[in-house]
Amino acid sequence: MATQAELARHLYVAQQTISKLKNAGILPAPASRGGYDLDACRGAYIEHLQAAAGGRDSSRPGSLEAERARLAKEQADLLERKNAKERGDVVSRSEVDANITAMVLLVTSRLGLVGARIAGADYRLRKRIETAVNDALEELAAISLDDVDAAVNGSQLNDLEEIDDEQ
Repeated sequence: MATQAELARHLYVAQQTISKLKNAGILPAPASRGGYDLDACRGAYIEHLQAAAGGRDSSRPGSLEAERARLAKEQADLLERKNAKERGDVVSRSEVDANITAMVLLVTSRLGLVGARIAGADYRLRKRIETAVNDALEELAAISLDDVDAAVNGSQLNDLEEIDDEQ
């Protein structure tokens, strides 16, 4: 049985390397406090070096095994996205953008008709309604994504309730 320092000298490495190899599970644990089996540790260390030299050490970034695993994961992810698209579980960003743009244009055009439908021949009332609708549309056009997030999360809902209370 050997101490950690003796094992380090035997394997031609630093004592810190012995600690790292032991913590990584590469070297067998000492049989007793400070008692390493030199033959067992040498064999385990040689197997570790052979695996690393053969590219089979998946703990090393860039190793052949790690790259194969990364490639397999990327291929699986690609297949998963393809299958989700074929099932209709996902849509493209351009489709979503086109649909949202069409909805916004439709809503804007319908809101433009509100003044005429409500006020009829009353020109002053019609102008007031059209001005209010246009002001609301301009405010909406100026809203940032942060404002939308805040509204969705409820922090701006109180502002809307206050406006309703004032009317």
